[in-house]
Amino acid sequence: MENGGESLLRSRSRPVPNMSTSSDLDSSQEGGSGPRRQQGNGDCHTASNGRVEAEHVISKKVQLKRKAESLKSDLMCQFENHIADFMDGLIEESMILEAAPVSAVFSSSLSDKERGKLRHLHPHSQGKQFISRRSLLDELFEVNHIRTIYH
Repeated sequence: MENGGESLLRSRSRPVPNMSTSSDLDSSQEGGSGPRRQQGNGDCHTASNGRVEAEHVISKKVQLKRKAESLKSDLMCQFENHIADFMDGLIEESMILEAAPVSAVFSSSLSDKERGKLRHLHPHSQGKQFISRRSLLDELFEVNHIRTIYH
């Protein structure tokens, strides 16, 4: 062991004299208690038995957990913003497509002869109207008196 460490390792029966160095005085003025030393990278070591304090390990874990939670919230916020922008763009595109008449969308791909046939077969006044409704199977599942037939 080094000579400086021998003065700190004493039995519990004798009081340990407090020999303050400039770094110990700085940490005690900042609210630190006991013979802790702050190093440049934020590590905090005790002077007794050369062990890392359990409190320091716990505080590091708590700091890491807080940092992870803040990262998680930041990523979730960015993800929500990205999804919202995507959905807004999708809705705008669907509104543009709904506003355009169907004949204008498909007119460029049809020749004059094909357009004439379509006008002759399906005049605009007699066009079919599609009504959205539930399927037959959905309606059958709601009927209570239908039962399975066992053979």
